[in-house]
Amino acid sequence: MQDFFELIVSGFASGCLYSLMGLSFLLVMRPTGVVNFAVGQYAMLGGFAAVAVMTTILIPPIALPYVPGLLVVLALMALLGAAVEWIAVKPLVDRGAPPVASMLSLLGVLIVLL
Repeated sequence: MQDFFELIVSGFASGCLYSLMGLSFLLVMRPTGVVNFAVGQYAMLGGFAAVAVMTTILIPPIALPYVPGLLVVLALMALLGAAVEWIAVKPLVDRGAPPVASMLSLLGVLIVLL
């Protein structure tokens, strides 16, 4: 019976992650009409950054508790998102390029982050 509850909690956690990624697709696609293909890579980098910040694999070895660690990861991911928008999307939008150009640019970001 304990395994059943552990599987329920694990499935709920996975479902929450999938719903957050779907929500991020929706929040970008609805106002702009551009699909951000790099959302999965953002989630992957956020997970790796959380492990790096909350364990002692950094140089110098620092292990932050969960709440400050999550705040640091949130700030890092916000900076990454702003940098991607500033470097890959904004120049195309300023030139009046079609939305397909921004999609291809974000596909390139996906490949670079991979």
